[in-house]
Formats: sequence, structure tokens, C-alpha cells
Amino acid sequence: MRAQAKVKPAQPATDLASEVAILTAGNQLILPDSLVAAYPEITCFTVVDEGNRIILVPVSPGSVKDAWAKIAAQDLTEQDIADAVQWARESRA
Repeated sequence: MRAQAKVKPAQPATDLASEVAILTAGNQLILPDSLVAAYPEITCFTVVDEGNRIILVPVSPGSVKDAWAKIAAQDLTEQDIADAVQWARESRA
């Protein structure tokens, strides 16, 4: 019979993946400073739900600018926005 090699138990990673993000009472996510520093140009993330994991995928600044351009192309007025806010508030009641 062969001798079994001992397997070391998994150790917590010491890289960015092992840091903790905090969810506030206001439903905001606070990311670790070192993680934010690793992505200085990123201000938006796509959120992916993979079963028991939440994955944040950085969205490039160009993608955000493209989204704002699409919104601007809709020629929305202040009244359109006021109507949308009123509708949203009424639908929550």
C-alpha cells in the first residue's frame, strides 16, 4: 500500500480576494481601499449573482460614458424626470 501524501488545509489568501467588503444599513457596499486603489479608473461595476457568490465586474469608463450618451440622446426634459420620480414614488406606496 502506498503512503498517502498529507494535504495541507486551505489557508486564507493574502491577496485582494481575501479582503472584506461591508454592506451598510443604507444598502451601500464599502470596498476595501486596496481594492479601490487597484482600479483607479473604475467607478461602476456590473453585479453578477452566481449562487452563493456576488461578483463585481469592473465597467470601463468608456462604457459608462456610452451609457450617459444614450441617455442624453433620449432628449429627456426636467418634466420627464419629475414624472418618472412621481410614478416611482406612487408605485412604491
